[in-house]
Amino acid sequence: MNTIFNGRLTYPRDLGKDTENPKHLTITNYAPFPPYYRLYLQQNAYKPRDLLNATVAAFHRRNNRDLSSRQKGALTAFTTRFADRVDAYGRKPSKKTNNTSALAGDDVRYLARQLDKFFFFQQVTERVEIQAGFDVVGPDPLRIDRRVEGETFRRTERSRSFVQIAINVGARSDGRLYPLDVIVGQLMHEMVHAYLLLFACTCWRCERDSLNTVGVEDDGHGPIFLMLHRLILTEMRKWDASLKGLLAGDCPGTSISRGAVGRAVAAMRTLDEPKRRTLNPVRSHTFANYLVRFSAGGMGVLVNPSLVTRQLQKEGALRTKKETQKLREEWHVEAEEREGEYDDSDSSSSSSGGGGEYDSSASESTEDEEDEEEDEDDEEEEEEEDGDYDDSDSDGTEEPYL
Repeated sequence: MNTIFNGRLTYPRDLGKDTENPKHLTITNYAPFPPYYRLYLQQNAYKPRDLLNATVAAFHRRNNRDLSSRQKGALTAFTTRFADRVDAYGRKPSKKTNNTSALAGDDVRYLARQLDKFFFFQQVTERVEIQAGFDVVGPDPLRIDRRVEGETFRRTERSRSFVQIAINVGARSDGRLYPLDVIVGQLMHEMVHAYLLLFACTCWRCERDSLNTVGVEDDGHGPIFLMLHRLILTEMRKWDASLKGLLAGDCPGTSISRGAVGRAVAAMRTLDEPKRRTLNPVRSHTFANYLVRFSAGGMGVLVNPSLVTRQLQKEGALRTKKETQKLREEWHVEAEEREGEYDDSDSSSSSSGGGGEYDSSASESTEDEEDEEEDEDDEEEEEEEDGDYDDSDSDGTEEPYL
């Protein structure tokens, strides 16, 4: 798959990008139930491998009951839209159909929102603008490929900086829309780029190690990209029978993206010697101490079972903590009600002689009650949907680690 990636975001000053020991944040206390699934990630604040581990732990090989209600809704919405619109792609639009490019753009943005909710904690699409149409992708800045079908880059317009994804939905030369699964594969590819561009650290230490993480600037197909892209693809192939062949040409079986590997190698060759000396040499990413690593041959991805196991244990502790807190709150409410019953006679006699005091706590708690009601609705949805989830690979085999 031909794609280009360029741009860097500004590192938050309060984390000390230019200091000798820059700080990094960690993604902690995620759980697939309220309020813990509502994360807000700070831009360019996470070590790339930490970001990879936390992201994978939130979706990899989870049963349906271990997904958040937001993830379940996104999965259903994605597969429904895909099934409804797939027949409109892979051919020339009907003459009766107006604004074909605009309709395709609507589909792309809708599907992007669902991918964001399922895989990226709903943190990408609110920070990214997506352009989809015929021949909207520019030339390859590294001049590796004659034509590229997607690009992700940093853009500044009218003093506003943002990330933009551009995706070709077809070529004007023949006026034919690409098949929808091809567009979806490109979309997912670019969203992985955008996610790393937005949140992977760009401090001097992380920049120096970029060949082992996010890859060469203006390319972005480093080891972290390749592993996250492959694991997301494996998950998407389980969603529906129509997605089992997603990106089969570029990622056959359990292979990582061959096109991305080829671009990464070519991009490293474009580095001049002074630039290369500023970067750490490429390391092996097959060592067993990595929670997410390449297989021995380098073309597959393995996940240590402890990554998901420890995440589920953490979620169990958070659930217990939440339930304990809820019981305590219920006990306090009951205690206050019992105390109120004893005070009714006294309060009624005293209030007859004059005006009562204004209870400010009632108005202050309104917003908290609304948030609690929303969380309760999410919990009810999770309890209603408790089916089995097919966690087999698309080719019927399982990863050796699992």
